Amino acid sequence: MNWTSGYVAEIDYTYGYYRELQPGLIDYALLLAGQKPIRTLTESEPLHYLELGYGQGLSLNIHAAASTGRFWGTDFNPSQAAGAAEMAQSCGSNLKLLDASFEELALRDDLPVFDVIALHGIWSWISEINRNHIVEIIKRHLRPGGVVYISYNCTPGWSAAMPLRYLPSLHAELAEGDAKGIVGKIDGALAFAKQVVDSGAQFFKANPAVAERLKKIAEQNRNYLAHEYFNADWHPMPFSDLAAWLEQAKLGFAASAHLLDHVEAIHLPESGAKMLADQRHPVLRETLRDYLVNQQFRRDLFVRGPRRLAGLERMDVLRSLPLVLLTAPKDVSMKVQGALGEASLQESIYRPLLEIMEQQFVASNKGVHDIRAGMSIADIEQGLKQTSSNINFPQLLQAITVF
Repeated sequence: MNWTSGYVAEIDYTYGYYRELQPGLIDYALLLAGQKPIRTLTESEPLHYLELGYGQGLSLNIHAAASTGRFWGTDFNPSQAAGAAEMAQSCGSNLKLLDASFEELALRDDLPVFDVIALHGIWSWISEINRNHIVEIIKRHLRPGGVVYISYNCTPGWSAAMPLRYLPSLHAELAEGDAKGIVGKIDGALAFAKQVVDSGAQFFKANPAVAERLKKIAEQNRNYLAHEYFNADWHPMPFSDLAAWLEQAKLGFAASAHLLDHVEAIHLPESGAKMLADQRHPVLRETLRDYLVNQQFRRDLFVRGPRRLAGLERMDVLRSLPLVLLTAPKDVSMKVQGALGEASLQESIYRPLLEIMEQQFVASNKGVHDIRAGMSIADIEQGLKQTSSNINFPQLLQAITVF
């Protein structure tokens, strides 16, 4: 096999920004779960951050430019590495970009010890050999107390639809000529899959939701589909299997990096929430939650030695966090989407919060003060106390998390 290891490299990967990789948001997600953040506010050493498989490098460049610290990244595709390097030059970020494979990176002995190692949309699309290389990188280069962000396709959400991926992929491999190119192969494979559905195939009759998913897939960007569905490797796995892989590097589950996962009211009925609360083992609890919401994509934070914060210390750190309102208040939606469907936000809680933060938004846009300073949660809490609203701290924290 050539240097691509079966990964689609002849067509550009899409550009996308993934906010869950941002160090400040990682800290916030850890604090929501009662875990110690990446670094305390008093630590003076710069943050060391490594992203594995950065694609076009958009997220990594933004985070390196907007954050203090030293940022590294590797992507085996030299075209993507060159484009990411040009972007880094344009924004003047403190960024070290490599085009090393995971195997090559695992063998290097000149890397620093990292506080954060992040990989988004990589784990499910690589071979077992490369997953072993990633575990080795984490073993050698993540400090005790350091955090791994990892996102991946998971079961049970993907279980019923997994054959849908295999059928078009097999058709593209065996029935389509190379002269058509990857986009032509994808179009032909999707047309073939639709013919199978229209033929009355019993699988699709027994799984009508899978046929509907095929329709949505056919409407998506072909560059995205090439990387998502037409690589040699694709391995959705249950949370318990992922946890077992990372346990080899002494990692334990800490929190979901997806903030809305911390607001269970929009995902679980009362009976499901009670079942979840009764589970003490994190692997069983997260697996149960995946069944309750039919999870198909997880965004997890694992820590090399998770440590819980005492209640008062957690509250103090949370109150010290600065926030910036990036959307004009009039454009903020009063709806939120959860596993239970769309939910309406309580105006009596969310409107007063927006009014407080609107002052900072307007001032920042007029250049009155440095937008990076933001408002601390403690400042917002004090501002709310001067209004007629009666919002307690847990309600404020949930509102901030939803926004």
